[in-house]
Amino acid sequence: MRILPLELPRFIPSQHEVWISEDIQEYLRLIKANFQASSWWVLTDSNVYQACYPRFHRYFNQDHQLIVIPAGEASKNLQTCQTIWTQFESFGADRNAVCICLGGGMISDIGGFVSSLWKRGIRFIHLPTSLLGMVDAAIGGKCGIDFLHGKNLLGQISLPSLVVSDTSWLESLAERELKAGLAECLKHGLVADETYWRRLAATNFKEQEWEFVVYRSQMIKAEVVKTDPDEQWMRKILNFGHSLGHALESICLESGVSFLHGDAIAWGMKVETKLAMEATGLTSEHVSQIVAGIDQFDYPLPLLPLSKETVINKLIYYLRNDKKNNQQAIRMSLLSRIGKCEYDVEVKENKIREVLEMDPFIASL
Repeated sequence: MRILPLELPRFIPSQHEVWISEDIQEYLRLIKANFQASSWWVLTDSNVYQACYPRFHRYFNQDHQLIVIPAGEASKNLQTCQTIWTQFESFGADRNAVCICLGGGMISDIGGFVSSLWKRGIRFIHLPTSLLGMVDAAIGGKCGIDFLHGKNLLGQISLPSLVVSDTSWLESLAERELKAGLAECLKHGLVADETYWRRLAATNFKEQEWEFVVYRSQMIKAEVVKTDPDEQWMRKILNFGHSLGHALESICLESGVSFLHGDAIAWGMKVETKLAMEATGLTSEHVSQIVAGIDQFDYPLPLLPLSKETVINKLIYYLRNDKKNNQQAIRMSLLSRIGKCEYDVEVKENKIREVLEMDPFIASL
């Protein structure tokens, strides 16, 4: 078992570790031995319940309450939170309860959120079953839900007590789910480690070394989070690709169109890379390398029942309401070179419209 300690500054009250292990029997035994709980809860979604919960339950023979919510981003809302909290109340979850969040990024987001608010906070453990969950959502304590079609508009930073990344869970994932998670790994390389980016971009998808990918991406995110746990400065670089990516996800939520987070981030990174040419001086050579590196993994785009003009206007609307903005200016995290990202970069609306107009996806609408 590899252990990655996430030691945060002294003003952050909770510390935790990230375990990387494929020995499910052993790490579940250690969890039961090290956590004294008045009651155990397992939160998962309908897909993970079918694919992963039976194996989990075989080794976690501790009595627990199981909560299964519908799979998909559409479940990440206040109504689902209320359903979970109602079950907490009905079965007596007190301050000493522990919630195990078994699932992908959506479960990490909503599981941390409901746990951190129930009776002012109960302990929770992330057992991510997706690549995206392992390398991104479960690390660093960000949790939240969507509100009024806006991506993660309600949320906070609340640290899990433990994260266990068991890469054997990845065997249950479809190729599209793995690729969606890989988008976040590509982002980690682009913002912080050029060598890592070039290794990922030079490796065929089917030949990626997932244990190495998980460990390296977790190390990058852990280092950034330790430097800036509450996202006042450095942690903002992890938002590269997310301004436009989240805006596109919000349009999909509003339109009832299914679209994976990683696919949205892949598109967002390509467009924001082009914006960086003027905003940060990113070279055209690096732009071409980045776009080609992302495109080789064939990220799908949503089928939107909207015109080009409507989509551009909606993207701008969501960008204006992005959490990173300051003094009514649209601000993004943009690359200045491969492996280096600037944050709080102001980008003019007319420039965004200009780049969107030329984007192949937008032009195809």
